[in-house]
Amino acid sequence: MLILDRCAILTVSGPVQSKHTEEIIMIYLIKGAVETLEYFSLRIADALRAAGEDVILWDMKKPLDSRLRFERLNLGPSDVLITFNFIGLSGESQFSSDESSIWNIAGMHKICILVDHPLYYYARLTEYGSDLTLYLIDREHVDFVKRYYPKYTDIHFLPLAGNVPYDKAIPLKNRSYDLVFTGSYIGRPTLSRYEKALLPEVVTLYNDMIDALRNTPSLTLTSVMEDALDEVIPEASPLQKLACMYQMMYVDLSIRGLFRHEIVKKACESGKKTIIIGGGWEESDIADMPNVTFLGLSDSATCLRYTMDSRLSLNMLPWFKDGAHDRMFTSMLAKTGLISDMSSYTTKVFPTGLVYEYTLENTDAITDLVTDALSDLDELEHRTHEAFEYAMNNHRWEHRAMKILERIKQWEKD
Repeated sequence: MLILDRCAILTVSGPVQSKHTEEIIMIYLIKGAVETLEYFSLRIADALRAAGEDVILWDMKKPLDSRLRFERLNLGPSDVLITFNFIGLSGESQFSSDESSIWNIAGMHKICILVDHPLYYYARLTEYGSDLTLYLIDREHVDFVKRYYPKYTDIHFLPLAGNVPYDKAIPLKNRSYDLVFTGSYIGRPTLSRYEKALLPEVVTLYNDMIDALRNTPSLTLTSVMEDALDEVIPEASPLQKLACMYQMMYVDLSIRGLFRHEIVKKACESGKKTIIIGGGWEESDIADMPNVTFLGLSDSATCLRYTMDSRLSLNMLPWFKDGAHDRMFTSMLAKTGLISDMSSYTTKVFPTGLVYEYTLENTDAITDLVTDALSDLDELEHRTHEAFEYAMNNHRWEHRAMKILERIKQWEKD
């Protein structure tokens, strides 16, 4: 889950004025933690401001200034925090006061968007109060939270969205690269270090789960974890299962790394001029391919720029079986051809023919898929224009911000 701040931050000259009417809603977002999530937050802020809402960004790199501004605003129950992955809700000192968070003390509504499987947020979801509105990027994740965390009653599906380019699209024939992939790689050397901390029987269990996912890629991570736990500790309570599943993120990282390496390698074997942006690839055998350029870790603006300068963009869903990834929509908005696997959600909502599709069951087909797509630039251009129009009308961060704003406006009525 990547762009630099090009959004004008709400600046204050002179003393900040307190709210003067109950009708004014102040919406807070947070920047300065994770670059990708900061970019998403900035795009949501842009959209909310364009809709006439009052938005302030808390800058975690300037905690004293941000805290002073917050305290001057006299915020209350009508105001809202929108954050990602429990940033600002995890006990960070700059958001704390008297053993509680400043958001809780003010009585603000809190919206948290989780961009990974909920198993990664076991502690936060378990410990946090029920007065939290959750947005999850996969419908299967929504079902997981509803089943294992019934205390949360305000839960919604919100797919990720695309990053709109700031510049005009480059004609396909003039682009520098045939193929781009933006994403990091966690390989065996890294995972082996994690394995050393595990008991041998646990490693065996985890490898059996990885094999199950490898052999049947249509399975969800949740179903494989639950089946394994039902077999080894059938008496486990839901809470005990949650604690065990939290330890199973190794399985998630392993299966995603395995398929990501395989898919990217198959695409690169086409021999087409490729650029890969992301860390960890130096651990892979792709590093020696002469047609591939590696940029290493970078920010969202760089990822977008190279996506705009490539004819095709390769995507693999991070085991999202009923959701989407922002790479898909960013590629469409850059008028770059999209090669991707599909989920139940994307199969349902995407018009036919927008995506050059492959399946995890047949990754060998990817090499020819890349070659064939690049062999007919007229067809590729047709697809990219259709995909651009579709994404512009349905999958920008403005669309996601308006869905969140609908929920905020509903609170006004309640």
